[in-house]
Amino acid sequence: MYITPKGKEISEKLNAEKIFSKYSSKLIAQMEENKPDNAYDIQQIAMSIAKKQMETYFNSEELLAVKDQAFKNGLLTEDVMAIFGILLRDKYLQLKGISLSDID
Repeated sequence: MYITPKGKEISEKLNAEKIFSKYSSKLIAQMEENKPDNAYDIQQIAMSIAKKQMETYFNSEELLAVKDQAFKNGLLTEDVMAIFGILLRDKYLQLKGISLSDID
């Protein structure tokens, strides 16, 4: 699972990497709490955290930007949040020394 060209466009408009960096320590801690032991579980848990919990960390400006991008692109907010799931997955895989090719 990779960020699509449309996802990259949305990511740039949101400045998703900057937002992700702001919350990465909390997100990594959540990953650790779930104790994933393989690449598949890492991907599933990262997506779940991003889609169900991450927006609770957002300030009102960040949340509005996600909703705005979802609306403008005919998506659900959880679809936009998948961008953060991929960023979280990739960061966690890197920290654990697991190759992305173990997933895709």
